[in-house]
Amino acid sequence: MPEGMQTRILNNVLIQSRKKHPIHPVIWKRTAAVLIEAALCIGLTIPVVAQSPDTIYQLMYQVAPAVVRFFQPIQQSDTDNGIRMEVVSSSIDGDTAHFYITMQDLTGDRIDETTDLYDSYTIHAPYETSAWCESYGYDEETRTATIMVHITRKDGNPITDQKITFIATEFLSRKTIYDGIEIPVDLGTVPMVPDTQTVRFTGAGGPGGKEAIPKDHMAKVLVPGTPDSSFPISGIDLTGIGFVDGKLHIQTQIKDPHSNDNHGYFYLIDGDGSQIDYHVSYTFQKETSDGRIDYTDYLFKVTPEQLAECSLYGHFVTAGLLTQGYWSVTFHLDNAQS
Repeated sequence: MPEGMQTRILNNVLIQSRKKHPIHPVIWKRTAAVLIEAALCIGLTIPVVAQSPDTIYQLMYQVAPAVVRFFQPIQQSDTDNGIRMEVVSSSIDGDTAHFYITMQDLTGDRIDETTDLYDSYTIHAPYETSAWCESYGYDEETRTATIMVHITRKDGNPITDQKITFIATEFLSRKTIYDGIEIPVDLGTVPMVPDTQTVRFTGAGGPGGKEAIPKDHMAKVLVPGTPDSSFPISGIDLTGIGFVDGKLHIQTQIKDPHSNDNHGYFYLIDGDGSQIDYHVSYTFQKETSDGRIDYTDYLFKVTPEQLAECSLYGHFVTAGLLTQGYWSVTFHLDNAQS
């Protein structure tokens, strides 16, 4: 990596480190597959045919993940689809390792300050791990984003086997953040008997905690209606609002979620200026000829009388570009450096 570019990236990392706030970093979580440490006790015969190193590596990895690491050459950078990924530094702290990677667009402007690996990455290590990433700055002159990756051994043992492979297959960029945006809905005319259906939800969450989530994964939700044309978020549609069993439901739809990761949530502001958060949310899916649609119902514990004194707000994030490719780096955690 050129010295000037390295200096700019390092300065960006230092600046972002000083600005860190616990509720604002861009964070992506991922759990790596369970990889079992085992000796290679069988003969492995690979026909002499024209195959790429990546193909052979993947075949070997399926047979003996703990051994194939010793045959994978050290490669601290990789370029695909005009995007270069490079490992620039790393450190180990007990059962956790941290390393910086950079993503640079060599041919266009697909990388920006909102670049998000979108859970597309895989970590090959001989132990089970959990991992997450956060953005650490962007160098506009070189179109380079810096991302810090954290991996932790799930068994709590120190990381002593230091050679790993990190693979990414796509990323999102050109994100728009709608923070504290008011939603133009007349809360005094919310339907009391909307159309409902019972669905098996694929995701649930919210401040209500586990006790608010049915163990059978079934929930009564709104029947999706025609998207509200006044909803101000591009990439997310408002498809319903109404009271169901004494709780307010507000429903959104996101089309083709795999290509955008659009997401967000609603909250209410009452007449005293206090914020009322949703209690629980349920997400369910529908397959159409145009792809998958994700619907989410947000449930609030408010009465119609309370709601009439409130205003509806939201926080949403949408992405404008999905870039795909295959970037693979293999390196020693203790000596990855530029």
